Amino acid sequence: MTGRPGLRPEPGGDLQAVEVDYAFTAEVPPEFVPLPDASSAEEWYEALSTLMPGAEEQQLHDAAEQMRRTLPAMSHADTIRTALCAGIENDSLSIGILTVSLQRSGHESALVAAEGIFRAKKKSFFTEDEELVEVDRENAKGVQGRQDLLLATRLPCGPGVTSISLRSMTFRGAPGEAPPPVLGVASLQLIVPAPREYCVYLTVATPTITHIDAYSARLARIGHTLSFDDSAAAGQDGGAAAQEQQA
Repeated sequence: MTGRPGLRPEPGGDLQAVEVDYAFTAEVPPEFVPLPDASSAEEWYEALSTLMPGAEEQQLHDAAEQMRRTLPAMSHADTIRTALCAGIENDSLSIGILTVSLQRSGHESALVAAEGIFRAKKKSFFTEDEELVEVDRENAKGVQGRQDLLLATRLPCGPGVTSISLRSMTFRGAPGEAPPPVLGVASLQLIVPAPREYCVYLTVATPTITHIDAYSARLARIGHTLSFDDSAAAGQDGGAAAQEQQA
């Protein structure tokens, strides 16, 4: 790929399409199986066959059709890769969806961009009267509240911002049915500003919050293998290719 359409806010509040040139590589743990970009049920069947080798054929067909219909609602226009991790860990089900997205920021300093992202997330996550605990780890410092952890992270490729949030989702049922179930969901996100112009968003969402530590480790692994091609990002090669390598 030589670029990615993005959105940029105009003074009047409208959004204007822009082209985002990007070039980066990262190693994705093999537990994540890339999901098809196309809407072909056959491609979904092939991906899910890898994830669920012991499933019956009809189960695979049903799951493929459900995922084919569901994933577009979970993705955004700036999403360039999606992968799924599913299996049994420590005798319990583990499911996580990884999305790799881009957002144009126009920054010229990755450090300044990361500081701005950290401040914005801190304001969004925490109320003024919420009691926060200072967190000081190797290569990461930040704060933790009741449902959110926010860290300024130092990666081999530069600064980043890591967040882990716990939320609940309520599914609406038909009128007259029993109260709708409430599902706990963990969202793990690593935002890494490129040397200039754009940010990479690595997000893992999982309803199996008992496995949050495992997904946190997988996200950290991706972040520590992330690297940028400065010359391509600057447009010196007439466009850049985004690549992802399976570990």
